[in-house]
Amino acid sequence: MAWIPPAAAQDAGLNRRDATSLDLLEALPPAVSAAASRASGSIAGRDDTDLYGEQEILTRPGRWQPWSVSASLSGEWQSNAPLSAENETPDYVRRQSLSVRNTWKLSDSWYFNAGAAEQTSRYDRFDVLDFNRLDGDAGVLWITKPDWQPLLANWVVGTGASWSRLSEASHFSNELLTNTAITGALARSFILHPHQSLLVSFTTEVSVDASDPLAQRDEYAAQLAWRARWSPRWETTVQARLAYYDYEQHADWNWIGSLGVDYLIGRDFRIGLNASWTENQSDNAVFNYQNASLGASFRLQFRF
Repeated sequence: MAWIPPAAAQDAGLNRRDATSLDLLEALPPAVSAAASRASGSIAGRDDTDLYGEQEILTRPGRWQPWSVSASLSGEWQSNAPLSAENETPDYVRRQSLSVRNTWKLSDSWYFNAGAAEQTSRYDRFDVLDFNRLDGDAGVLWITKPDWQPLLANWVVGTGASWSRLSEASHFSNELLTNTAITGALARSFILHPHQSLLVSFTTEVSVDASDPLAQRDEYAAQLAWRARWSPRWETTVQARLAYYDYEQHADWNWIGSLGVDYLIGRDFRIGLNASWTENQSDNAVFNYQNASLGASFRLQFRF
């Protein structure tokens, strides 16, 4: 059976855009986004906000579109593909992903959110690192009321469960790792300018069952994401993420900084360039690593 370093396999999930907090607010209906915009002092109600002005993470079309189906293709150069503490080895990786998500409205403040995603990762030189990944999650979202005190209003609070499965690239039935976790999230967007927004989020993932106890971990993370729309087509996102990973035999601090530039084609298609730096510091030096990446992606997303 192919061997994949646990850190490489699990951290690959961070490359799935649909799993990030940036998409948490995209699932919400216009009324919630508008309330958050007014509380932050932005311009609400413009006809062209979906193209230029308020960011997409805050504003949705006038008719709520709870379904989202997306597909992406990306290529990336990594300076340390196996995430090794020594003998860093660069490689190129190609990823394909397909995801579907729906948000059901339960009341003005409560929503049920569920999704599934499939991803394949293929390395150029070291095919021993190749793997497939399946993810599923479901949970409830609660939005604090807009008429509360400014610091407490319009936060998105979420809790639920997630499931992931890693398998060999050539044999889907050959399982590498399966993990079930309880998840939590707290997020809010702030309008800094009619063309700029800042997302603050805190997430947790507590593993309750894993097929490999040594790879099982609890995760606690904080993230800042600044997004700017420079024109109807060009968009920049800068993100910083700090996480604490608690394994059975060691504990890690993981930091990721990234810069992305996207060009939007219509409402459904975007082309992106991205660069990132990852650093992992563990109380066991074997798990220390650094990794730089440069890549490009193509993403198609439909909402209905």
